[in-house]
Amino acid sequence: MTKKSSAYKAICTYNLHSVGLAMQSYGYDNGMYPITDPIVPTLTADGYLGEGQNLQCPLDISINGDTYSFGYVGAHPNSVHNNDPLVVCGWHQNSSALTVFADTSVDELGARNGNPTLPVTAVYDGNMVNPGFTLQAFGPLQLVSAAGQQALMFGENGTSYVAATYDSSADAFKIITGFDVASTSPQVVRGVSTNPLDIYTRFEYCAMRYSSVPLSTSLQWQPGSPNNEVTMSLYQDYDVTHRVTGERDASSTSLIQSKYAVSVDTLEKQ
Repeated sequence: MTKKSSAYKAICTYNLHSVGLAMQSYGYDNGMYPITDPIVPTLTADGYLGEGQNLQCPLDISINGDTYSFGYVGAHPNSVHNNDPLVVCGWHQNSSALTVFADTSVDELGARNGNPTLPVTAVYDGNMVNPGFTLQAFGPLQLVSAAGQQALMFGENGTSYVAATYDSSADAFKIITGFDVASTSPQVVRGVSTNPLDIYTRFEYCAMRYSSVPLSTSLQWQPGSPNNEVTMSLYQDYDVTHRVTGERDASSTSLIQSKYAVSVDTLEKQ
């Protein structure tokens, strides 16, 4: 690692730690983490971050500098675990994505079990892509680990790619995806891999993780009122955690489909 890249990582680590502390304070005061995108302006407006703080990764080349807009991919004060990720910075994915966890410490995504994670290269149509890339229904985003393992990601109606790493100890990809919470169209994420996939995502009212998928998995989110419908299919093991109540549903059922009604108050299996 060069001196410049080490300095960039140190700056981003400091930024993520600041955001993690602010989110933790918000959670203690409000009983839930903020349900909003982008995350930093909300924390600033509510007084949990100082005005004028330059909370942008030095590697971020996006127009709006939205490094830390993808807030909350796991955990809630009612069901928080120290190793639950809160905010992931995908700009460091070529050296393994940086993450602030619920204990406000910063580490590489997937490395909290003491095992190293490998960087992942994200390529679309022969070109490397940046965090926030909109997934395509046709023509998949290709994820390639440093050791050569591969996975494909598809999406529809605003789903996006944020970051990924490869956990060699679990032989699994750990992938962060995002949804457009303002859209009312069904949004779909699908992954195909011969290795297990751990896919973390953020909904308006809940967060979900599913893993140990032999070949293919898919997730559909239908924003609505009063409930947001979550449909999962082609999985074996899944873990859905309600964003506000901390209610959790975990199961191991192969190759069937399950639907959830997700409101601000409930996580109800249909």
